[in-house]
Amino acid sequence: MHENTPLEKVKVLYVEDDDNARDALASMLKRRVGRLFTARDGAEGLSLFQTYQPEIIIADLFMPNMGGVEMIRQIKAAGHKPFVIITTAVSESKVILDAVDVGIDKYIVKPLDLPALMDELALMAGEVEQRCSADHALPPTVLSHKKEFESSIKKEFSSFLKAATGKGPLDVKVLISDNCLELTAVGVLTPYEKTLLDNFQNIAIIKQNRQLFFSIKGDEIRRLIADCLNMDVEVSEIAIDVKQDIHKLIFHWKG
Repeated sequence: MHENTPLEKVKVLYVEDDDNARDALASMLKRRVGRLFTARDGAEGLSLFQTYQPEIIIADLFMPNMGGVEMIRQIKAAGHKPFVIITTAVSESKVILDAVDVGIDKYIVKPLDLPALMDELALMAGEVEQRCSADHALPPTVLSHKKEFESSIKKEFSSFLKAATGKGPLDVKVLISDNCLELTAVGVLTPYEKTLLDNFQNIAIIKQNRQLFFSIKGDEIRRLIADCLNMDVEVSEIAIDVKQDIHKLIFHWKG
């Protein structure tokens, strides 16, 4: 039976303003990593990181709107610790030192040596797996009463959504595994949001509104889960499917 490698389990953010270069490397990466997110500049990359919190970032150094160093600086300043690979055609020592100062793990000069890049990604993915094992271990007592905890969280989260938005979900699914908790709410959109969707197809606006809602209410949701499990959690991904009216939150255990 095939068993996923560490690289096939991680999320990777690739930020590159050159469309041809980005498309070529993305085509290869998406077949080898768990999930791949791509962006055209640092500002777009920062937004994707805040939503999906990938464990590894590959970013060009110089890009319009926001470069790779500034993007990484803001991510690190917020307390996140992804592995970072910076790519650029520049090889000046001053530029390299500036990038190192913000906390990069690898500096690769273009044109990229793809085998070397994949080896580096595999090493980082292995360290990500070790971090998860050490920092996000789930107490055996939770796993042994998994169904009871899932039922409790489902009830509390359904009540929370109804109180916060005025509309309860059609269904909530809770899945506890040894390394994360998946919380999926179905049928969450309010009548107003459905009107916007049906009449104007404002998918982007509704998605942004929902992501903002879960971001603002994130601390309350974390406390709700923490109270049910008697342990701290942190959100690692928010995925909104407006057309299907499915909202998924993924949490990891905090050590």
